[in-house]
Amino acid sequence: MNKLWVFLLLILTLTSCKSEEKKNYGEGFKKIWTQTDLDWNATSLIIKGNKIYGLTLNEKLFKADLLTGKVIWIKPALPNYEGQKPLIIGEEIYIGGRDSIFAYDTLGNLKWKQKTGQKIGHTLIPYKSQLIGSVNSRGLFAFEQSSGNRVWSIVPQYQMLSSSDPILVDSMLVVGDFDYKDNEGSSLYCINVETRKTKWNFPTPNYLTSEAEVSNSKVFINLDSSYANGFTKAIDLKSGNMIWERQTYPNTHLKPYYIDGKLFIASYKYGLLCLNPKNGDIIWSVNLQKDYPSTRILLFNGEIVFGTYDRTFYSVSMEGKVTEKTEFEYGLGEPFIFRDNLYISTGGSEMYTRIKANAQTTPKTH
Repeated sequence: MNKLWVFLLLILTLTSCKSEEKKNYGEGFKKIWTQTDLDWNATSLIIKGNKIYGLTLNEKLFKADLLTGKVIWIKPALPNYEGQKPLIIGEEIYIGGRDSIFAYDTLGNLKWKQKTGQKIGHTLIPYKSQLIGSVNSRGLFAFEQSSGNRVWSIVPQYQMLSSSDPILVDSMLVVGDFDYKDNEGSSLYCINVETRKTKWNFPTPNYLTSEAEVSNSKVFINLDSSYANGFTKAIDLKSGNMIWERQTYPNTHLKPYYIDGKLFIASYKYGLLCLNPKNGDIIWSVNLQKDYPSTRILLFNGEIVFGTYDRTFYSVSMEGKVTEKTEFEYGLGEPFIFRDNLYISTGGSEMYTRIKANAQTTPKTH
């Protein structure tokens, strides 16, 4: 009987040790630093040189050293968090907030601040010497980069809700939900910012939150309906006519990504979808077991890389084969490439890197 109790105790001890065994998070990556002074929004980060800029959850703009994590400065910004990043032009940094635009130099000195009255919830769009922003419930506005003074605006006669980030192609600005009439649904608009005239509008009865992707005179958009039965559509940039549509069940917080002649969609149903951008046909899909991409999708070392909602990093070949799968402890920020190294941040204020020789960045899309 005593031997039986000893045996059972040994089994329980081994089982307990196994259950308490710590997971090996970030396998294949090197954690280069943790910055406990920054409670950052991991999806807001951008790099210039060896410096990293981003937004914190307590409404600040910061600059830090990419390689060491040392904070250089932190300044007020009042940002809108989801999908918003600072805009850097030369030696100046611009960020839209709840009711203002801020301009700083790279030393952290405030150059100017301009009241907008409502939030600009996207990364500001540069055009010549101007900054273009969609001001929620007001309209489309252009501001001087040097002073913040308003240059022009397009203000509808009725309520305006801007739910997608604008994208500028030459002088054509494409934005979703620019004009919104009660009970009439929403539209994707193409506006000539030189003349401030609408070139075309495409009715979109479904939910649109991400920016469009433009390539080879086609506009690609993700549309959804209550996060359930969404579509990806291709629209002719010149005419506004639809070329094709495909039910893809997309994550509408991410745009379609045009990479190396293929269109990649983050899908709630399929995981990662690869489409033929000419006709919308499915080339392949990667089943992520009810998970889906939640960061931007980019090309690194000839493969597609991204982070998911369930805190997992994937690398997928251009033929649709998963070549790497790595779990992380915290939510993943946007992956980016610096000096042929792949970097990825986490919601735990951590920075990881994975070195690959002969890295390839995402090609120009328009």
